[in-house]
Amino acid sequence: MNRQRPEWFDPQSIRLALIDLDGTLVDSVPDITYALNLALQQIVPAPAVPVLDEQVRQWVGRGAGQLVQCVVQALQLPAEQAGPLHTAFLTGYARFPCQHSRLYPGVLEFLEQSVQHGWQRVCITNKSAAIADSVLSQLCIRHYFTDLIGGDSLPQRKPDPAALLLSMQHAGCVPAQTVMIGDSRHDIEAAQRAGVRSIAVSYGYNHGEPVAASRPDWLLDSLEQIF
Repeated sequence: MNRQRPEWFDPQSIRLALIDLDGTLVDSVPDITYALNLALQQIVPAPAVPVLDEQVRQWVGRGAGQLVQCVVQALQLPAEQAGPLHTAFLTGYARFPCQHSRLYPGVLEFLEQSVQHGWQRVCITNKSAAIADSVLSQLCIRHYFTDLIGGDSLPQRKPDPAALLLSMQHAGCVPAQTVMIGDSRHDIEAAQRAGVRSIAVSYGYNHGEPVAASRPDWLLDSLEQIF
């Protein structure tokens, strides 16, 4: 897929950037893996086989409930352990959401450039809003975002376009003035359903699949390449 700036993209015409968190701005997998394994130690009676970062990178992006279901299936745990494991994971992750998470290269440069171009920025993630807010704050980038919509902020979550449509409404922007930036097929589908252009990064998670297969409108190797 062509990584050159497409003809439709004019940074001066963009007013609103809707930006995913995990796999786009932040590599959060090490902290998620730690919290999952801590929860397994608490819930599974016998010593549980730990989950690995490589597995978690293929599971994240659809919310904590789906993440826990992936763990249950991978480790062949009894279905009744999913609920307690989910609760234990959320509790542990809320306590330590940003011990090892790091910004991807180019993120700060992109955020600064977006400020200079007058863009509004909204973080739209399927992670809970409280944990997402904590991660952004601890990594010192929360102030770049005028709003944050988490997976528990609305009844719907990506790939449903509800959060994107609501953000455009609040910002007073139309689809032609908006871009969705993410790393997964859920971000791209949400953008398509909201009628906005999608920009995907190649380094994210996307459930173990190449994000190019989801046909984003623009594929980048770094957010810094936007400007």
